[in-house]
Amino acid sequence: MIKMNLESDKDIREVFEEFIEEKKLDGLSEETIVYYENYGNIFIDYLVNQEDITLTSGITRRVLKNYLEWISKTHNYSHTGKNTMLRAIRVFVYYLQDRSDIEIQDFKIKIRKAKKSKKNKIYSEEELDTLLEKPDLKKTRFGEYRSWVVINFLLATGVRSKTLVNIKIKDLDMGNKVVKLMNYKAHHEFSLKIFNRLYSILKEYLQFRDGEPDDYLFCSSYGDKFTTSGLRTSIQRYNKKRGVEKSGIHAFRHTFASLWIKNGGDPYRLMDLLDHQSMETTKQYVHHFKDDESIKNKNPLETLAKNEKEYINLNK
Repeated sequence: MIKMNLESDKDIREVFEEFIEEKKLDGLSEETIVYYENYGNIFIDYLVNQEDITLTSGITRRVLKNYLEWISKTHNYSHTGKNTMLRAIRVFVYYLQDRSDIEIQDFKIKIRKAKKSKKNKIYSEEELDTLLEKPDLKKTRFGEYRSWVVINFLLATGVRSKTLVNIKIKDLDMGNKVVKLMNYKAHHEFSLKIFNRLYSILKEYLQFRDGEPDDYLFCSSYGDKFTTSGLRTSIQRYNKKRGVEKSGIHAFRHTFASLWIKNGGDPYRLMDLLDHQSMETTKQYVHHFKDDESIKNKNPLETLAKNEKEYINLNK
């Protein structure tokens, strides 16, 4: 009897290479390709070395459950880190399931959502005062000075780390006090105004940076392009040296938004500055950071009460 089932067992490592090649053809960034390669190889090494599985038919729901238990014991992933890893594996497994020529169990992989914290982490005013204190240029090295400039830039613009490391010197229009930026989430360009303090800081920095227009604005001490991980490491080192335990890059974005709202800034203007695609995203910042005192200061009755004239007390 002629069989209509064309599925066959295939070597896991071979099909993983095919998966990576397809992702490259899809035009994914090198960073995303490396993301799939790293987590995919850990998964495949587990299958081969721990489960003695080399063929696609061996990938089952039970095996994945075993893998997640193993990874929890051997790798110190946070809940978010574990989900990041699992998303990469899910894309690979679903790729195998979508192929009609591969034999594999059909099952779903669910990502467990972490409970959202009620408040995003932001830098306190005391921490900001410490971080924004300018280093002595006669005694400091370029790396520390650059980190100081970076922190000023982050607090003045609220940009994401990937946007920041890809700014080129030519993107700065110092004459018109504007910087051209790239939103890598929405894949479009946008511009922000450079105000006086940041303008002065960048003007001085460019004298030390001394690069060509096509060079990246923020670079290593050797003039090489900064990676996001390199940026994160440098800020961690800078903050720790100043006695500030917090070191999150994205926390500067939250801090920028929080101070904007606390200073009475318009949420719709904040949406433009953060280059959010919808007000729903910006609302997270607004709801998280409107404390009781700032609400009180904007409350119509409270505001009117401040303007009341005191009457002369005749019952003395």
